Amino acid sequence: MRRLITACAVVTGFLFSALPAAATPFTFSEPFLLGSASGTITTDGTIGGLNTANITDWNLLLDFGPFGGAFTLQGPLSGNTSSVVVFGTGLSATATSLIFDFGAPDSFLQFSQFASPNVDLIWNGVDGTFTSLGDSAEIMRNPAVPVTEYSSRPAVPATIAAVVTSVPEPLTLSIFGAGVAGMVAMRRKKGVRLR
Repeated sequence: MRRLITACAVVTGFLFSALPAAATPFTFSEPFLLGSASGTITTDGTIGGLNTANITDWNLLLDFGPFGGAFTLQGPLSGNTSSVVVFGTGLSATATSLIFDFGAPDSFLQFSQFASPNVDLIWNGVDGTFTSLGDSAEIMRNPAVPVTEYSSRPAVPATIAAVVTSVPEPLTLSIFGAGVAGMVAMRRKKGVRLR
């Protein structure tokens, strides 16, 4: 019986170590003076510091209000119309929040449209690595007449997106429950009582 329990523990451990992190979609809405940005950003489920490879997909709507035009930026799984760059150490994730540290020097999170006009959504840390605007959120459109809208932020970490509904992890309990039920059934079948 000990061999069976040991074998079940080893197999269960192997299954859990082989399971990839679940993709986590975060939703956001970023108001600006006359426009807005909103949508979803999906990560690979990594908790802690994130880089470009951890952002797996996105679907963003950038609305420039009276300046004209609303643009959709999509990631590789949603239409592949734009790219993403994470630079520095400013971006991190928890199980429920996507956090950008506006106090992180030389850090930014940028989504850019491939086609013309060039359209960007950028979260900047202090020093404004990408633009002259440090510790801010901004949307930029660069046709013949460039348009930039930004909102200054305190140079501290802030939640920029959050999980709308928490997804339960039933797999762990299901595997554990199936193992316990199997051991109880085997004991009853053999007529051996637990001490």
